[in-house]
Amino acid sequence: GAGVLAGGAAGQLLYNWRKESMAVLTGLSVLAGVGPVYFLVNADLQAAGYGTALLMSALAGFLVSIAGPNLRAIMLNVNTPETRGVAVALQSVTDDLGRGLGPVIVAGFISVLGRQGAFNLSIAGWVPCGVMLCCLMFTMRKDEEQMQQRLAKTATSMLQQIQVTQSSGAGSGAAGAPLSVPADSSSSSSS
Repeated sequence: GAGVLAGGAAGQLLYNWRKESMAVLTGLSVLAGVGPVYFLVNADLQAAGYGTALLMSALAGFLVSIAGPNLRAIMLNVNTPETRGVAVALQSVTDDLGRGLGPVIVAGFISVLGRQGAFNLSIAGWVPCGVMLCCLMFTMRKDEEQMQQRLAKTATSMLQQIQVTQSSGAGSGAAGAPLSVPADSSSSSSS
């Protein structure tokens, strides 16, 4: 929806400005979503009116959907290519478990706390989630730097292996010719 697209775009802009701000956006969007959802559970929606209920529903959906694309981007940025699939899979599994087990757990809460109390308790669980997402700002930069160092070490090792292979004559081309890699291989030259 709109929150996913706007959240992804805002997250990228904030990340480009200061990496840690993406984590703050992710956490604050979850925390900000608590208010509208809490209103929907606790307000007399008939008295509030259809327009208010619709507005609060749209606001809640928009706010809580901001976290998804930003959390995935953060996970990709702090995991090496070899572990990214596992990291995203674990996140997907926990997301699916929440969708599947959440209603079962809330049903148990309803039998003890009643409908409104059960939903309020469930919504309250978003608060520690939002706080923990905000706390990513304290480790995100360091985690990304460590991942980049591991990638650089792997790339250096691979280049050395290629040069050894070429110098032994096992590679194609002239024996002993070193592999030439531009200093900034990410930029393309214009003709």
